Amino acid sequence: MKIILFVILAVFVLLALAAIRYRKQINAIIGVGRMIRDARTRVRPQREIPASKTAAARELVSCASCGTWVPRERAIRFDAKTFYCTRECVKVSMTVS
Repeated sequence: MKIILFVILAVFVLLALAAIRYRKQINAIIGVGRMIRDARTRVRPQREIPASKTAAARELVSCASCGTWVPRERAIRFDAKTFYCTRECVKVSMTVS
């Protein structure tokens, strides 16, 4: 029993000496592990968006009053080919005409 305790104590001392000697490398490994863990928690899974919505979201139309390009779903539609970016542009266009 005494021999087993002596062997365990000797192994513990050797591990402690190795940890002291290689502490910088051990801290670097721990830091890389934390960095990887943090990167995984920051990455959010992307939602699946139907292709029809992404195509419509990318389509831009030009404002008939000021020429600003806005997404089709946000634009104010006047007729089939006339779009405005804001209500102010609609008012300006109506007062000029």
